[in-house]
Amino acid sequence: MRNLRSGENDTIKYIKDFIMAEKEPYMLYSVCHGDTIASFDVYIKNLLTSETTLVTENKTEVTNLSLDQNGKQWAFLTTDQKSDKAQNLTDYMPAIKMHRLLLIFQKNSLCLKVISSAPIKN
Repeated sequence: MRNLRSGENDTIKYIKDFIMAEKEPYMLYSVCHGDTIASFDVYIKNLLTSETTLVTENKTEVTNLSLDQNGKQWAFLTTDQKSDKAQNLTDYMPAIKMHRLLLIFQKNSLCLKVISSAPIKN
């Protein structure tokens, strides 16, 4: 990324997905790491100050990143399950991925996480 005001460059490696706020300078993104089994961390970055905050870490899957216009509320689907095989109910049924919805609200530099109480079939 290049800051057009300061001319500084910043590189974020292994980004899987990202979304930008429409009205404020925030970017929500997920980063993949791991050698044999992928693991994902989610970050929010203030593009004016370059401050980066870890939202959640070590998730097996992160999808559907969503960010409000002001960059203060975030949501995405995530799962901690390591393989589809562990989720099969019988040999004859397809795997069911169970996700949890994370909603995060930022207020005065404090992040409040709200996690859905029940898994969501995707």
